[in-house]
Amino acid sequence: MLLSLLAFLLLNTTVPTAVAPNLSSSQLKMPNTAAAQQNAAIIYSDHGGFMISVPKGWVLDRATGQKMGTCCVLYPQGSSWDQAESVIYPNIAEKQPGQTLQQLMSSDLSGFRQRFPKMNVVEARDLPAGDSQQAKVRFFYGVNQGSYELVAYVDEPEVVGLLVLSSRSKESLGEALPAFREVLKSYVYMDMTTGASVGLNAK
Repeated sequence: MLLSLLAFLLLNTTVPTAVAPNLSSSQLKMPNTAAAQQNAAIIYSDHGGFMISVPKGWVLDRATGQKMGTCCVLYPQGSSWDQAESVIYPNIAEKQPGQTLQQLMSSDLSGFRQRFPKMNVVEARDLPAGDSQQAKVRFFYGVNQGSYELVAYVDEPEVVGLLVLSSRSKESLGEALPAFREVLKSYVYMDMTTGASVGLNAK
């Protein structure tokens, strides 16, 4: 039943038009007025970063996110970190020299299994990230007091961008999935060595 639900959600939900061991100690900042006006944020490490935009009807809460060790959290307007049925948050993982995306994902999964040995994981359909990339997506359930989580992994030269949707139930996950896909579609990679924003001019 859960596999059928996940397949239905990922294949039929449209995008509106408009904590793993390898994760780095990333930072979040609002670098300029334009980003602030767009309700966007940048998360970065020494070797790369990315920008995301906050979907309509959701709130970006940096203070709570930093207290929780997740840099920032997003949740529906009128709710809070403690009360929200679903939350979305970004993070970033530094690749080890020569490490591939699949190797990092395997390490990530091993960390999950150590903390939640009874959890289940499903390889979900890839989802669009930004203008031209595809994110690898995994569906976890039975983690963190029985929550349901989607984790999207976006491969970059020296880092992997992550976006997590965590929900209290499969129904609330389905309701939040359009917002999750919208945030993922807003993804813009930031090259921290040159300051270039890949794909930013196309938006």
